[in-house]
Parts: sequence; C-alpha cells; structure tokens
Amino acid sequence: MRKTISKICILSLAMLSIGCSDVEEDTAVDSAPSISDNLNRVTDTNNNFYTAPNRFAFTRNLIRDYNDNNVFTNNNRNDDSQGLQDAIDDISERITRMNENRNLDSSDGPNQLQARLILPARDYYFSDIVVKSNMTLQIANGAVIHLAETDRTNQRIFQFGVRADRAENVAVIGQGRNGFTIDFRDNNLSDGKIAFVLHDVK
Repeated sequence: MRKTISKICILSLAMLSIGCSDVEEDTAVDSAPSISDNLNRVTDTNNNFYTAPNRFAFTRNLIRDYNDNNVFTNNNRNDDSQGLQDAIDDISERITRMNENRNLDSSDGPNQLQARLILPARDYYFSDIVVKSNMTLQIANGAVIHLAETDRTNQRIFQFGVRADRAENVAVIGQGRNGFTIDFRDNNLSDGKIAFVLHDVK
C-alpha cells in the first residue's frame, strides 16, 4: 500500500492539525439534515481546530542538529525511530521551559511559544513516534516515511496525546507541491498499519 501525502489535513488537506471541537451534536434527529446544514456544521467544527503558526520560537533540523552519531544512515534496514523521538523530546523540553519562564501554560492555548522540527528529504523508518505539544513537524518535499517493523500487532508511525501527556498545538506539514510519502510496502504485516493515531488531544 502506498499513500502519497501532498498536504495532510482534516478536510482541507493542508496539514494534520490536532485539536478538539467544542461543537455539541444532537443525536436525536427528526429528519435528515440538508446539505447546507451539514456544510455549516463542518465549517463550524473545522474552525475550532488548531492552525500551525507562521513564526516559531526556534527551529531545528533533524539531520543537521541531531545526527552527530550518524543515527540517520538512510539505510533501508535502519530504524530511525529513536533518533526522531530523541529530537522531539529535546525540543519539547526546551519549548516547555521557555513557556514556563514566560508563565505560559495550556490555558494560553495557541498563544504559547512553539517550535518547529524540519525533516529533510530522504527515506526514514519510523514507528511509535510520540509527537508532543507546541511543535510542528515540517516534512520536506520528496521525503518518504516507511513503517519500521516492531513486535506489535498493530503498528503505527505517529501518535499524539499518549502516556497521560495531552497533545495540543501540534501539526504535521508537508512541504512543496508533492509533499511527502508514507509507504507501507516494506512492512510485512498484512494489516494493523496506521500512519497517525490520535489519543488525548486538545
């Protein structure tokens, strides 16, 4: 299975943005809603989702800033997961400290300082990556992300809001006209392959 992702998003296909809607839906329906009713509901709900910022407190490059020990070898047999997770954890710690120094917390929503991690174009093998709050993953045009094999029955690449750590103000953005590709073909599992899993997100 090959999935080409030019730009990932909810509805607009521009990015994967994590957020929750506060729109309440009445499950008791007397008659089928009209098309315009459905469109209005989608618009109202989509407006409550997070939009990635244009400016960041700081930016890091996965290869330039986190490849001192040649963690990312571009080898098809290599699992790059720990290298990416270490980079995310480092950025999360720094941006959290910066927000705390400015007395900013989750109650400030998107007004918190945010960071960006750039993934240059190359092949990556990831699994069980936990993306954390106040961070944008910007994946270069032409990058190919493969699912690294694990012992899990259900394998996933990116997860948001796991381990009692709510995720907020996070986005995954593809650059360029063709964006990046998620390619499941190298993984031998016939099923249970998931690109994005959302748990506790705001």
